[in-house]
Amino acid sequence: MSSKLEDPPAILPRELVQWLERHRLVTELRVSHADGSALDEATLAQLLAQGNRMAERRSHLERLASMGEVSASMAHEARNVLAGINGLCQLKTPTGSDERSQLIRSEIERCTRLLSNFLSFASGAETPLSPLSAEATLEPVRLLLESEAKSRRCELVTRVESGTPLFQARAHELRQVMFNLALNALQAVPEGGTVQLLAERAGAHVSLQVLDDGAGILPEVLLHLFEPFVTSKADRGGTGLGLSTALRLVRGMGGTLTAENLSTGGARFEVRLPAAEDAPISSRRQVP
Repeated sequence: MSSKLEDPPAILPRELVQWLERHRLVTELRVSHADGSALDEATLAQLLAQGNRMAERRSHLERLASMGEVSASMAHEARNVLAGINGLCQLKTPTGSDERSQLIRSEIERCTRLLSNFLSFASGAETPLSPLSAEATLEPVRLLLESEAKSRRCELVTRVESGTPLFQARAHELRQVMFNLALNALQAVPEGGTVQLLAERAGAHVSLQVLDDGAGILPEVLLHLFEPFVTSKADRGGTGLGLSTALRLVRGMGGTLTAENLSTGGARFEVRLPAAEDAPISSRRQVP
């Protein structure tokens, strides 16, 4: 005997159910195991919950798809605005002597590249990898988030271990990844907390880590953390796309991105990228 399922739309696509009902081809739906045995209530509840999640994600994807043309137009216009701002920055600081002004211009250029990549996504063009240093990667992230850390009364520390070699990556993509990881960490720690940006050698790779002393990641969230639309910040505008995008970018550079909870509390995100052939250049350094 099979078990009757009271809510078919949670399992079957809504359009299919409506079509079947319109043509009077089905009056009820029964679900059973492959051997014909009945499903228990717990299994049915799990199927319903999974169906509801799939329906929600499908609806979200449909909304994103419908925004494609608008997004492309907005990206084009935003790129023009950034070009104007960049021109004004160059007029104000023609010598480029001020570190923060240089960083502002660098971020404008990075954002412009991101928008250009979005507009030419279909072409499949890819920026080649180049040797980068840990300091040149982490220090700009610290400067960009310095104000955010102060506003949250948190400490943001950068530490590059002695002997950390150069590594292969795409500078603007890696900065995007590390910025997002560090910002997430700052949002996870309580007032007075600490976020560390750490770099060290890891065999034939370089390990770039973001550590925090917050409450850690819920086990049920950690299990699906890098899947699209998985977020613990939906009530604060989170889309659940940041970490899945970060994972795609890191994999595209030949690296890995992992997350774990620390036994002492808090969480650690680690990006591992292949070390370059060059000799180590980093000396132990900490910047509060």
